[in-house]
Amino acid sequence: MLVGIIPIIVGIISLIQNFSLLIIGLIIILFFLSFVCAGLLRGNLLCKFCQQRKIGCPVEQLFSKKNR
Repeated sequence: MLVGIIPIIVGIISLIQNFSLLIIGLIIILFFLSFVCAGLLRGNLLCKFCQQRKIGCPVEQLFSKKNR
């Protein structure tokens, strides 16, 4: 999660110092790749076939639909 959040925060700070459409575009692309794509992959592909969840994966427990 921090891998996506830290560059976004740095990008926002850089955007405040120097306004640029390029920085805005990169922040939007990074946000999309970090959160939307990762969530889709985790829900539809990765966690479904991962063997780690059988022995107690904290990510699977956090995002499991069973717990909601």
